[in-house]
Amino acid sequence: MLDDIIELVLEIIFEGVFEGIFEGASSRKVPKVLRVLLVMVLLILYFGVCGVIFWIGLDNNDIVPMAIAIILFVVIGVLVIRKIRSVRSKR
Repeated sequence: MLDDIIELVLEIIFEGVFEGIFEGASSRKVPKVLRVLLVMVLLILYFGVCGVIFWIGLDNNDIVPMAIAIILFVVIGVLVIRKIRSVRSKR
């Protein structure tokens, strides 16, 4: 019972944090320096989640979570690189 309540509270908090950071990072009204910092925080959070998934798989000797974490690392990395290249080409 208490686990469900804690899970719900954490889900609401993290959803608000991720959504707020994402909206702030993509808004043109926010200063560029703050947007860059928000993107860095967002990437750290995403890579942190991937790291925890990988660690869980490593701890349980299960290949599936490790494979999912590696795929997420690669996908997020590719998306970040493509976004950086598109921003630089617009200059």
